[in-house]
Amino acid sequence: MKDTKEKILKGSFKLFLKYNYEKVTVPELEKATGISRGGIFHYTGNKKNLFIEVVNKYLFELHDVQQKFSVPEECTLQEFMDIYIKGIDDTAKYVHSITEIKETELTNHYYHFVLQASQYHPDFLKFEERLMINELALWTHIIKKAQENGEVKKELDITAVASQFYYYYYGISYITSYFGILNTEELRKQYLFLYELIKA
Repeated sequence: MKDTKEKILKGSFKLFLKYNYEKVTVPELEKATGISRGGIFHYTGNKKNLFIEVVNKYLFELHDVQQKFSVPEECTLQEFMDIYIKGIDDTAKYVHSITEIKETELTNHYYHFVLQASQYHPDFLKFEERLMINELALWTHIIKKAQENGEVKKELDITAVASQFYYYYYGISYITSYFGILNTEELRKQYLFLYELIKA
């Protein structure tokens, strides 16, 4: 039962990455999943519920900080920057491994998927806000520890610095999505530049 549901969600995700939600047909879903219409809707109810479940799995669960990053208790800010970028790379590799989209086109397609989610998922804003709050809280926690341990300057506004790290990623990922692939090396350079400015 679980394997069938996973197969349905994975096959549907591939379609929703490539095509607009409203243009994806039930026959296309049957072909992509290898499951009949009756089987698909037995597990999901209808097409909209199917899309919501796909978004929950491949957007909100995938980008939950507890799923995305494994952070040791004693972790410096510099170490966390590497952990954060590795988490981004690992997530991109995972999405690429389950789709048939070229790596150079994946980021663009994924942003398209996110935009569809903002239109058709009834709790999109609530879930997105939760992701943002949790991720900012993690950056804030790491930077606060770095300040307490003397790694960064004592006079820093921790909340403002946490926001800079957070928005750097989303700014770069959005801009590079037009060119097809997320440039994590550029993100690393920007993080190191910011780190040099704030380190003690």
